[in-house]
Amino acid sequence: MKKWIESTSLKEWLIYLLPVIWLVLLAVSFVTAPDIDQFVREEGQAEAPEGFPSQIAEELIEEDDGFGGEEILLVYEQEDGFSSEQKEEIKEVLAGLSEEDHNLPIHAVTGPFDGDMEEERLISEDGDVLIALVEMDIEAHEYADIRNELQEASQAEGVDHDQTGEAVINEDVVVSTEEGLVTSTYITVSLVFLVLALVFKSLVSPLVPLLLLGTVYLFSISIVSRLIDWVGFPVSNFTQMFVLAVVFGVGTDYCILIMKRFQEEVLKDQTAFQAMLTTMRASKSTVLYSALTGFIGFATIYLADFDLYQSAVGVAVAVLVMMAGIWMVMPAVLALGGVRLFWPGKPGSSNPSNPLWGFIGGLTLRSPKLALVAVALLVIPFYLFYDDLRSFDNVQEIRGDYDSVKAYELTEEAFGQGDLFFSTLYLKTDEASWDDHGKIAHLEQLAMNIEKVEGIRGVRGLNRPDEDVPDEFRIPEQAGILSEGMVEALDGLDELSDGIHEMKDGLDDSEELLDEAEAGIGELIAGTEEIMAAVEEAEDQLDEAEAGIRNLMEGTEELGSGAKEIGEGIGEIRQGLEDAGRDVSSSREDLGLWQTRAEAVVSEIEAFERRGSELENEVQERAETVNNRYQAARREAEEALANAAEEKEQLRSELQEALNDLEAEAEGDLPSEELGRIRSLLDGHSVVPEDVTLPDLDLTALVPDLPIPPFSSYADEIRSALEDGDGQLQELEEGLTEAAEGLEEAEEGAGDLQVGLDDVQDGHQELLDGMAEARQGASDLSGGLDELQSGHYALLDGVGEGRNGLENFRKGLRDMLEGTEELNEGIGEAEDALRQVSKQEENPLEGLFIPNEAFEEEAFEEAFDQYVTPGGQVAGMELLFEEDPYSQEAMMILDEVEEVAAFTLRDTPFEDKEMAFSGITSSNRDLRDVSDQDFFVTAAVMLAGIFIALTFLFKSLIMPLYVLVSLVLTYIGSMAVAELIFVTILGYDGIMWAVPFFSFVLLMALGVDYSIFLMGRFREILEEGEEITIHDAIHIAMKRIGGTVISAALILGGTFAAMMASGVLTLMQVSTVIMTGLLLYTLVMLPVFVPACMLLLGSWNWWPLGRPKSERDS
Repeated sequence: MKKWIESTSLKEWLIYLLPVIWLVLLAVSFVTAPDIDQFVREEGQAEAPEGFPSQIAEELIEEDDGFGGEEILLVYEQEDGFSSEQKEEIKEVLAGLSEEDHNLPIHAVTGPFDGDMEEERLISEDGDVLIALVEMDIEAHEYADIRNELQEASQAEGVDHDQTGEAVINEDVVVSTEEGLVTSTYITVSLVFLVLALVFKSLVSPLVPLLLLGTVYLFSISIVSRLIDWVGFPVSNFTQMFVLAVVFGVGTDYCILIMKRFQEEVLKDQTAFQAMLTTMRASKSTVLYSALTGFIGFATIYLADFDLYQSAVGVAVAVLVMMAGIWMVMPAVLALGGVRLFWPGKPGSSNPSNPLWGFIGGLTLRSPKLALVAVALLVIPFYLFYDDLRSFDNVQEIRGDYDSVKAYELTEEAFGQGDLFFSTLYLKTDEASWDDHGKIAHLEQLAMNIEKVEGIRGVRGLNRPDEDVPDEFRIPEQAGILSEGMVEALDGLDELSDGIHEMKDGLDDSEELLDEAEAGIGELIAGTEEIMAAVEEAEDQLDEAEAGIRNLMEGTEELGSGAKEIGEGIGEIRQGLEDAGRDVSSSREDLGLWQTRAEAVVSEIEAFERRGSELENEVQERAETVNNRYQAARREAEEALANAAEEKEQLRSELQEALNDLEAEAEGDLPSEELGRIRSLLDGHSVVPEDVTLPDLDLTALVPDLPIPPFSSYADEIRSALEDGDGQLQELEEGLTEAAEGLEEAEEGAGDLQVGLDDVQDGHQELLDGMAEARQGASDLSGGLDELQSGHYALLDGVGEGRNGLENFRKGLRDMLEGTEELNEGIGEAEDALRQVSKQEENPLEGLFIPNEAFEEEAFEEAFDQYVTPGGQVAGMELLFEEDPYSQEAMMILDEVEEVAAFTLRDTPFEDKEMAFSGITSSNRDLRDVSDQDFFVTAAVMLAGIFIALTFLFKSLIMPLYVLVSLVLTYIGSMAVAELIFVTILGYDGIMWAVPFFSFVLLMALGVDYSIFLMGRFREILEEGEEITIHDAIHIAMKRIGGTVISAALILGGTFAAMMASGVLTLMQVSTVIMTGLLLYTLVMLPVFVPACMLLLGSWNWWPLGRPKSERDS
């Protein structure tokens, strides 16, 4: 050991130190690297780049505060249908999700219990499947964190349910890929070990590549993860799988190439270290150029716009790491291991020969033209039958035993294709409102044209939330309603016409009434004058009554002055008269009502028209009432005066007796002159003059028998005037009644003569005051009668004006009658036209109109909330496909819809407005477009890069051409075989859309390695300086490299075959294409097509530089 250490040079020590450095770097990088699986979830989903319709749609929605989260479908199933209890249970569960008593980021929940339209859409026709739509405010990668919680929160007792939707399926694809990656890793390691053990017939040899490439894989993934974290490096579900396949597949090829060469060199009596140096020098050109072409191939992917395609650029990083690992680890391993690496076997001969390639090469080189014809016969059918059928059905990506796939298939079976997974057309307006007739009319025109596109089953939107325009918005329906209304209007016009005729006849009668009214008003004027004369006569009689009362007052005053000596009797009389005075005062207050009623004359005049028909009876009845009351008052007053006279006589008798008694008792003590004076006073005066009488008025005789015209306004004036007179006389009646009551009280209280006489005197005065107020009332009545008379004259003038108005009215009626007839005719024509519109068959031009009140209805508000973003600028229109929304047919239908929409909006306010599409079909269409675009661009750049690298390697412009042609033909043939297997035999819709791109990149980058292996050995044989022809050099190179190529292809194919265990359809199809391509390339293209071209071209192979002088052809 000491001797070995001493003999080891510094250069050797450096070589032995490199693996240690490699392991230290690996450990640090791997331990500190972020989790790439989390990046896959966050950024690894396929999305079209900015500027594509589906991305524009997302931007429009987010800019207008629309929902931008993920929609999850809860699918409930009950084979025999749901019972009422189960439905109630599900309803409660969905209501619980809508409430905020959980930690789930739920935006909204829509279930079949929210309304009739939701029930029809979300419960299957058989009633055994029920769906709820849950909108969640999450990014797609966040779904994994809440999946289990949502499952528990949405569980209804006794009912099975699963989740599905784009986010759910994508998550299951990620899970399936991760599980497949683990499985593929085990299979790959096992397969590589087995193949290497068979190739080298050793149990130790396989460990070297496996351990080395294992560290390369871990190092590559840690670096890619850091690049994702630091610079936003692209990543996808396929990144780790492709890195694994390329590292173990291509890396094993390089390891086999190096170890095979080491086998040859270690047998040449060299030390292990010298054999390693020779091997690494000889392999350097082949391995590095091979790695360079692979790096160029994978690095050019970064030029693609599509982030999913860009994610494969991680393989380019792995190629660099792999080169670093091989050159840092492999030299030390070879130098230290030596021949022990091949234990328990031994290195083979220095020139191993592959019999298969030797046989194929012999046939090809014997007749190269025939070989090319054979290749053409093999490839042309592939090309002719290759339809390039692609599928965008993400549901097919994973096995059907995933819950998300089962739920999706159940939904599709129960509700039909495209009913729930529809696409949405979004249209933006500059104004923040879509509740406008004109805008909705454009939407309906757009919907009508889109509905005509073949493959569109229906259109839902703001104007047709249930796929059909509501009947009340359709012009024929509205025309029918208007027609019915016009029929009613015609009936009304007929009635109006009849009414006008009746009014015209009535006007003739009214004119006669006016004549009668004029005559009646004249009689009213005359009658009023008679009433005024009667009032004047009543005033004269009141004057006479006042004079009598004044005489009575004078007598009472004289009697009072003579009765001063009679104490208590005079006092009782005074008390009685005072009581009478208070009653007369009440009478005076009542007399105030006369004025109030006189003031009511004006009001009664205004009410004349309403009471005219009752005037005559009221006047007569009130006159009789007033007259009766007046007569009763007069009689009571006269009785009161008579009673007062009797009381006076009684009082005088009592006084006479008292005087006689006084005279007898005095017996001459009193002066006889005084006694005589008292007797004279008693004999000469009376309390009430016998000749005082009240006037006897017969008021009924004053009321003329007047003809009252049928106009209430005239009768009210007369009634008001008579009511004033009634009021005045009523006050007089009450005053007299009060006076009578006063006299009665005076009689009852005649205990004290002096007091009684004073009271009587006061009563007389109050009676006089009442007489004065009665006179004032009569005067007011007279004034009111004057005003009434003026009103009569004004009424007479009004009747004249009314006659003129009637004439104008009659003329207006004639004009109205003519207008009614014209209107009747016009409405009849309009009604006939509207009836024809309403009965027309349904057609695209029937028209649409939304009444203003419809905008306020709850149904429209619900549609507005569903199809218009919260900001009000973006309206959505749901497109229901007859085809599977994942199918190519659906994308072609959407292409046509876009063309129709653009044409429909031409020359409208929306011509230059933003329009975009969202939904599964729209997203897949964008993926199709971007994948096609990136495929051709990236393929062209990749081929150009490989061509340049091969040009420098081969020092020729010709060799790279037929090498690339061989690779392209291999790609077409392998894709045709894959299509045959998966479409024709297995029944898939097509090859998954990402497969062509990844297959092309992998076949180009990996397949060119084998051509470099062959061409490199061919050049090496020619450069050995031997006298050898191109024919022999090719044949020798094929025999020597054939085993290596086949072993490498077998290992690479096996590595990709391990992807079949992933269960992810894209990886399975890529695996199939790569395996088929490797088989076709290693058995046909590389041993037949390339050698035939080389032999046929001869010296042209090195054009334009020409073949080196040291090399010559036989």
